[in-house]
Amino acid sequence: LTIELRPGGRPAVVEISGGEVRTRLGEAPSPDLILDGPPRLILGVLSARLTPAEAVDRGLAITGDPALLHRLQREPSGLS
Repeated sequence: LTIELRPGGRPAVVEISGGEVRTRLGEAPSPDLILDGPPRLILGVLSARLTPAEAVDRGLAITGDPALLHRLQREPSGLS
């Protein structure tokens, strides 16, 4: 899974493969998902504090299937 982040400055890439998550600056040749918009919205989606739909309503552009984000997000711990 390759996600390209476009926060308005330099793009960054999150790559998930073989159980590892790697990040780097730059563009991805063929990303599975692109998140383009304000950094706070990108972070909100990546951290699951915002749903993709909420982030889009606030100005984030998502190209690709946002369901792929579940591979990055951890399951809730069940703490109350």
